[in-house]
Parts: sequence; structure tokens; C-alpha cells
Amino acid sequence: MKTMLSMALLLTSLSSFAFEQKATLDFTNTYGNTNAGLYEMTVNLSAKKTVSETTLSFSTHRDDNDLFCVTTANFEVGEMNFKLADKNTGWTKNITKKVFASITHQSDDESCETNLEKFAGNTNLNASLSLEGAIALPVKAPFDYTSVGVWLSPFNGYLYLNANVEVKGTKLSLDPSELLTSRSILSTNVDNKAVGYFVYASKEATTLSLAVGQVKF
Repeated sequence: MKTMLSMALLLTSLSSFAFEQKATLDFTNTYGNTNAGLYEMTVNLSAKKTVSETTLSFSTHRDDNDLFCVTTANFEVGEMNFKLADKNTGWTKNITKKVFASITHQSDDESCETNLEKFAGNTNLNASLSLEGAIALPVKAPFDYTSVGVWLSPFNGYLYLNANVEVKGTKLSLDPSELLTSRSILSTNVDNKAVGYFVYASKEATTLSLAVGQVKF
């Protein structure tokens, strides 16, 4: 009985720190009758289990003749393990990246917001899931092009998250342990629960679009 209870507690603990989504990407009939492959994409998100702290960063931008400042608080909240696997050949591409979630404040002029209290409390954050660059696909390019690649954007590139942010001295702090769980993600990301894709062929500096769209998880 104790063993069963221990296993149940372990599974509950593990499930609270991981979230996985899969999608089938069918690129077998793209522009020019190009067979760019049939793939299974897996995205696994794991929450950072320790408190995340950050300071503010600042950047100045120009809109016509107006200058304004953007203040950002950027928190490390976990890790994404991404896998793209060809369902016919077994070819795979694995990518691991840290996930950061940010809060931004745009001023009306070039003066930057430095008050940490403005970023504290129950707060909405945006977490980037964009992959750093396109993925080269192991398929034959159409016409006289030399290669085929794909840009993929899990959750269309971002997640909406909600967390309680606190001021700790000269830093901002949050507990990210529950942010990348199924309950947290699915409650605030219904509308972007999909993977966006752009399949293309290329040669030198020329790019040919083969397929653009999204697949729902």
C-alpha cells in the first residue's frame, strides 16, 4: 500500500513539472508536387524548479521623430526539448533551449521605468518558444533549388503565462515551478495551441515558398 502511494505521489510530482504536445506535420504534397516529408513533432516543456530572479534591462527605440524606452524583466522559467522525426525514414532533429518569460513596460518618452514595484504582483508574462533558425530537411529540393528547410513555431512562437512577481531587494523574483504545467499552459493558451510552419526551398540568395500554415495540437 505504501509503495503504491509513493508511486502515485512520484507520478503526480513528475506530471506537475512537465508538459508534452505532439503534432503530425504532413509536407508530402507541397508546392510543385514537392514531397518534403511526413513528420511527428514533439514539444516537451519542463519547469525550472528553483526561484528565478532578474533585474531590469532597458532599450531605446525611435518611432518617426519620437524616442521611447522599453523596460524589460526577463525570467528563466524552464526548458523546452523539441524533436522533429521523419515518420518514414527515422531521421530526427533534436533541439533543447531554455525558456524565458518577460514583462515589458513602454514609456511615453525616452525616460525608462526603474520602479520595481511597477512589475510586481499578479502579472501576465510572455514566454518565447521560437526556435533559433530554420531546420534543414533531408529531402530532395524541387526544380533547380539546392535545399529544403522549415521554420517551425510551437504555440505560434509564444506562451501566455501568469505568475506572482515579488520585489527582493534590487531584483524581481518569481516561482516558476508551476508555470510550464498542463494546467497553467492550457488555461491561458487556447487560441495559440498550434504549431506554425513555413516550408521553403532555397538556392544561394533565392527562396521559394512551398507551404505555409499551422497545425492544431
